Amino acid sequence: MARAQFEHARTRLFNVNDWSDLGFFTAKFELYDPNLIHTTTLLELGSYIKIIFPMAMPENWVKVTEIYTDDSKAYFIVHPVSNPMEDSSEKVAHFLQEKASSIFKVEIDGTRVYGYEIGRNEVINNSGTKAGNRKFINTVMAWGGWLGMQRYQWGKLTNHFVKTEPLLTKN
Repeated sequence: MARAQFEHARTRLFNVNDWSDLGFFTAKFELYDPNLIHTTTLLELGSYIKIIFPMAMPENWVKVTEIYTDDSKAYFIVHPVSNPMEDSSEKVAHFLQEKASSIFKVEIDGTRVYGYEIGRNEVINNSGTKAGNRKFINTVMAWGGWLGMQRYQWGKLTNHFVKTEPLLTKN
């Protein structure tokens, strides 16, 4: 039973486009391959993920920099990047600085399956040229995350990884 649940969790982990169907007030995720073509396949090294938060916030972009999978765990790591659809390499299109990372992970331990989002080096992208014209909104987004929205969003997502219920359907 746990092995089947882990395989299910691994599929959900790498199927980023399904992350958008998590219910009320959660972000929308769109997967792009390394050539910037919107895709419905599983992510790969070099893929981009566009993140659109609720309340008409500006989109945020991350790039997949590492993928790992074995019999007991699977994860991938992303880092904030400039909007790859624009010629804006001097600005990071994310509310956190480019040194930040997120690890999205599932693992099996005996009869239990766990899902995680682990944020590292989370520093607000609100100064200098890298922040562009997003200094204020980046500050608001980061503090909103730290004050509870991050726990809500990633809690919904990591529960989605390990649960076996079907996704909500869009009407």
